[in-house]
Amino acid sequence: MSISKTRWNITADRITLYPFGQLFILGGALGLIFIGLITALHLLPGNQLPEYNTLLVLALLVSAGFILHGFTYIEFDRNTLRMRKVLFGFIPVLNVPFEKLYGIKLIQRVGAGAGIVYRLVYNADKYGKGITVSSGYGQKDKRAEDFSQTVIPAVHQFLDAAAPAAAPQPTVITEYEYFTWADDVFTVKVKKATNVIVGTCAIALGVYILYAGSDMGAIRQWGIGGACVVVGAIILGTLFTPINFNTRTRLIEKKAPSWAGGTQIPFDNIVDVHLVRHHRNGIYTHTAVSLKYQRAGSGKTGNLPIATLRDSRKIERLLAEINSIVKK
Repeated sequence: MSISKTRWNITADRITLYPFGQLFILGGALGLIFIGLITALHLLPGNQLPEYNTLLVLALLVSAGFILHGFTYIEFDRNTLRMRKVLFGFIPVLNVPFEKLYGIKLIQRVGAGAGIVYRLVYNADKYGKGITVSSGYGQKDKRAEDFSQTVIPAVHQFLDAAAPAAAPQPTVITEYEYFTWADDVFTVKVKKATNVIVGTCAIALGVYILYAGSDMGAIRQWGIGGACVVVGAIILGTLFTPINFNTRTRLIEKKAPSWAGGTQIPFDNIVDVHLVRHHRNGIYTHTAVSLKYQRAGSGKTGNLPIATLRDSRKIERLLAEINSIVKK
């Protein structure tokens, strides 16, 4: 089992996960780099570092911090019916009863740290950040498959033994927050004011760059300017390409030419709801919600973007509304 990926130990009464093994490698590499740079500067003629010892100690402390974090583990104890997170391998920072835990979910991320990661989420925040219980994996990493087939069933068995998962109760919805309703057609609401402002600003910036950005060089000028105009046009285009859920014909219809993303999707072709967490500079910004569906006449699947939301409760509400509509 690779030290850089998730390691685990599963017994009849305890499951222990070590998700931060890559920090051993990172900490060691940073330590060598820092020490090498500081020593090289210290040995250069005329570049003596009076703070050499202090800098060396700081470099070692930073390196040690990363390495110690690699010993952090998540423990599920069947005897106490609690989950613990132990920082550095000896400082308990979380102690949560099983009945408050929903389970482990696969989280797909884009932006910084793109890929997939597994997180333990709470009953009260099913679509929130959760607790990281695995290292990051590539989309087709076999080690992610091993984790999902070995660790997740074992953890869920522990959780179910403490508080068996109740059968999901359908949410009765009479008022919709994310759809407008007329006759048998539910239309996804669009933030018109926001889209108008953002789309117009993007087009204006693009036009300005195309006309006044000659000092950027032709390739950058036309590349950046053109991209701004296209993105702005797409944003404004959402105002004229509504997504309708027709409960009479049982079709999802995106009103647009096929080349612009227009499509019709039978309710029965919906495979799943696809959630992707977006990060910028390592900070969570929003979750993109889309419908994964089977393309007619082929074995391929497609994604229909529905909304972008940030709050877990709002995501849960949107999913409940979609579920309510497609089951009418």
